Amino acid sequence: ARLKAEERAKGLQRYEAYFQHLSDGIAILDLKACVLSLNPAGSKLLDVSAAEATGRHINALTNSTDDGLMMDVLLSVARGETRADVDVQARTLGGRKLTLSVSAAPLKEGDAVAILTLRDVTKARQLADELRQTKEFLERLIDSTVDAIIASDLRGNIILFNQGAERLFGYRGGEVIGKKPVWELYEH
Repeated sequence: ARLKAEERAKGLQRYEAYFQHLSDGIAILDLKACVLSLNPAGSKLLDVSAAEATGRHINALTNSTDDGLMMDVLLSVARGETRADVDVQARTLGGRKLTLSVSAAPLKEGDAVAILTLRDVTKARQLADELRQTKEFLERLIDSTVDAIIASDLRGNIILFNQGAERLFGYRGGEVIGKKPVWELYEH
């Protein structure tokens, strides 16, 4: 057993040396999805030391709010497939809530069967959600105002035509957006 463990450690050392300096978390998993190796970025991300992570199931470290999603990624890798950029809602052992972008690939090296990359995309996803909400609010505001609001690009192509403009000019937005230049709306 000792010789097998030493052989396994020797096989993983070449990966670990490379992964030490990456900014993404890297976890190498065994057949049961338990951690064989976790780089420093992964340790920091998951609030756990590499020694504490070793031998623990990846779901126990990510505390995913949707275990089925992480298991789907792991099953895909077990079938020899690669998965990329799967957002997983996680809670670290330290209690932090994160959105992790998980990518996974098969790795056939001794006991290692999968390699995961973990990237914290929490702030990016929050900003994207806030931006989407702001965009939707502004679209509702522009569309519901009684005033006619029309916008065109520098070539005069209509790119915005709200309900007030529809009432004033008698056209539907779909009839003019991208189809009529703005100057055709005005009498000469």
